[in-house]
Amino acid sequence: MRHFLFLQGPHGSFFKKLGETLKKKGYHVSRINLCGGDWLDWHGENTWSYCGQKNLWSLWISTFFDKNNVTDLLVFGDWRPMHSEAIIIAKIKNIRVWVFEEGYLRPAYITMEQNGVNGRSELFNGSNEFVDQIYQMKCDNSLKNDPILVSGKLSKRMALAFNYGAFELLSKPFFFWYKTHRPNGILKELASWIPRLYKKRKFRKQSLEDLRKLYRAHINFFLFPLQLDSDSQVRLYSPFNGMKEAIIYILSSFAYHANKSDILVIRNHPMDNGLINYRQFIMNFSKSIGIGDRVVFVDTGNAKMMMQHTKAMVVLNSTIGMTGLENNLPVYCVGTSIYARPGLAIDKTQQTLDEFWKNPIYPDYEILRNFKELLKTTVLYNGSYYSNDGVELAINN
Repeated sequence: MRHFLFLQGPHGSFFKKLGETLKKKGYHVSRINLCGGDWLDWHGENTWSYCGQKNLWSLWISTFFDKNNVTDLLVFGDWRPMHSEAIIIAKIKNIRVWVFEEGYLRPAYITMEQNGVNGRSELFNGSNEFVDQIYQMKCDNSLKNDPILVSGKLSKRMALAFNYGAFELLSKPFFFWYKTHRPNGILKELASWIPRLYKKRKFRKQSLEDLRKLYRAHINFFLFPLQLDSDSQVRLYSPFNGMKEAIIYILSSFAYHANKSDILVIRNHPMDNGLINYRQFIMNFSKSIGIGDRVVFVDTGNAKMMMQHTKAMVVLNSTIGMTGLENNLPVYCVGTSIYARPGLAIDKTQQTLDEFWKNPIYPDYEILRNFKELLKTTVLYNGSYYSNDGVELAINN
């Protein structure tokens, strides 16, 4: 009989409810908690807590696999250090590995792939037949119906993350050796949210004023949406160690190679914790290289409205790049991404960023449609991690 073992999941109830559903179908289900935040999301019957040192983890999890005849391992994100070790050991033991991640298409989908996601995805890494299908297939639009849109307020997601972090901190005496996969300690991250939330209204007002000026002047700008500095997409699948390095690279290229009349709008990530003062850093660096009057930083802004005034987008590898493609915008991908390929987003194998500013290449509608259909029929599932109706829908799918 199959035995499904869950490690860390998305904040909230998704993993627990998925486990309960599998158990009702007669399968064995177990969960290993690595910190207090994990315990908050799922504790009770058939759950274990690993409280040992990190360098003992590989032997411990290997023994657990063997003693409990585990057949399937489920994780959220394949890059967290303890997940990475468990995945390698599982593959050696011929245990199936299922990796969950935020949806490649948002907001109506979640991602689940076997063996890896994003830069480690086996679906679009160029080594199998799926890549060729994008360019050869004639898509049947009836393959997937339009997704059901589910609720999933950002405030709910932020509350889940805050509660998870608080329990991780409070439980430190019990999980003494645990260290978060995030580059900053949990105490520093929690503390950083307080001033950011306090200034949220001020940031929003200033951002809307700056955007209205651009809209009223009918200026079409380049858009550069920031990603979370701690995101694995930034630190593993881009050439940079963090967002500040990426900002310097992109601003420098823009300064030297874009038309002197072009404007670059940099939009902050909605889940940014405020540890980096991006506004100050971006404006100071822009002024130092002579483009302070051509760079606009906004903390917030309606993405759909912004894209109506965007001439092209530059991203590291964020899924918002897919949204740009869906809005028929040229998209340049600086890092590694599943959608950076001919006919979709541009990357360094097709064109340099320096060239892109003056010659942005538009996506191919048919290739984009085929690409989305392949995603929907292989690795995407309609639903959400962060709302009750979204969790139920995702699990049913």
